[in-house]
Amino acid sequence: MSDKSNFWNNWDFKSILQIALLILGFAVAYAKLEAKVESDRLLLEKDIAYIRATLDDLADEIKALK
Repeated sequence: MSDKSNFWNNWDFKSILQIALLILGFAVAYAKLEAKVESDRLLLEKDIAYIRATLDDLADEIKALK
């Protein structure tokens, strides 16, 4: 059986700690990925709005030329 005074060096504790750190690492990585995706989505929406505005301006200029 394991000795209570040797708890911090126990392999079971280390295994639980490693699993907890892996889960925490995946959670942090997922949060960062989710933030990156949201940021890219907002930039894409801004680019689409700019392109639409440019196309609207071009359509107005074409109408003015006719």
